[in-house]
Amino acid sequence: MYDSEEVLRFLRELGLTGLEAKAYVTLLINGEMSATELAKAMNMHFPQLYNIMSSLEVKGFIEVQEGRPKRYKAVDIGYVTSRRIAEIKSKAKKVKKILKEARQSPAYSRPSIWITLGMQNILRNLIELINDSKYDVLIVIHRDYVGSIRKPLVSARKRGVQTYLVIYPGDEAKELTTKFKAVKRVSVFETYPFAILGVADSSRAVLSHGFPKRLPPEKLYGIVFDEPIMPLFLTEDFYQIWIKAIPLVESDLSLPATFTSQRLALIELKKIIKKHGKATIKVKGIYVKNGKPFEGIGTVKEIIENEYQKCIVMVMADGTMVSIGGPYASLEDVEAQLITILSVER
Repeated sequence: MYDSEEVLRFLRELGLTGLEAKAYVTLLINGEMSATELAKAMNMHFPQLYNIMSSLEVKGFIEVQEGRPKRYKAVDIGYVTSRRIAEIKSKAKKVKKILKEARQSPAYSRPSIWITLGMQNILRNLIELINDSKYDVLIVIHRDYVGSIRKPLVSARKRGVQTYLVIYPGDEAKELTTKFKAVKRVSVFETYPFAILGVADSSRAVLSHGFPKRLPPEKLYGIVFDEPIMPLFLTEDFYQIWIKAIPLVESDLSLPATFTSQRLALIELKKIIKKHGKATIKVKGIYVKNGKPFEGIGTVKEIIENEYQKCIVMVMADGTMVSIGGPYASLEDVEAQLITILSVER
């Protein structure tokens, strides 16, 4: 037995009328039929059926074999479904382009902070954040939700984005290691007060409360930050978790590698210097004292980490030493906006 109402409802969602759906299902179940056989099976007058069959042929749901009498055959439902999905995706792409152009016009102003309700919408915003990332993306996520972002993270890695993933709780580590090996940098942590934390390029973030099974998925809510202040604070929060988390998957850095997060660049430089001895970096930012633009290339001389500062000291080609800090730097010479690790040497 099958749920006929569910099948008919699905076919209506694909663009068929109720009678068209019934005729198509009748052909799927019975195979090739003549108009007379089909009209009898559906208890319908032939003239009415003729219009239905013509419409199904135009929509691509049936094939017609000419002859006396004509024979009708249903096209495989998997094929018509895939074709319809492809058509919807194509139209959605065009509509998205139109809307993007509209958003870029002066009349459109996107809110900088907003609430999103329901785990489905929270994850959609997180995936959008990953897909739109250009330099680095940092994620802390409950293991019950992490499966939803594996493919977007792997895709981001292939685009050259630096991806960092922390999964909690950290049980069944072996299974996680196998599943998320392609993400390249994965750690586990014992717990976290939020279900999801995601930051991209230190400028956009998604934060969600709600542990699985505590509330219905549709009752959970998240906050999307599309402004630079809160994402910077959340980046620092991620850094504190990352340095305490237990590594599951580690890989050498593919160079050049660019970071908006000075903290993560610092972590990677420490590993590179320990392994290779020297690293050349390019820094873009502003001078702390006067706010003027800075851009320079140099060799990392040392990394300073103490209770007052965490900074990178580099020596430029003319011998000038420059200390590189992160957001809101005050003790360093430069507040970095982008740090690119160019090369390593012994």
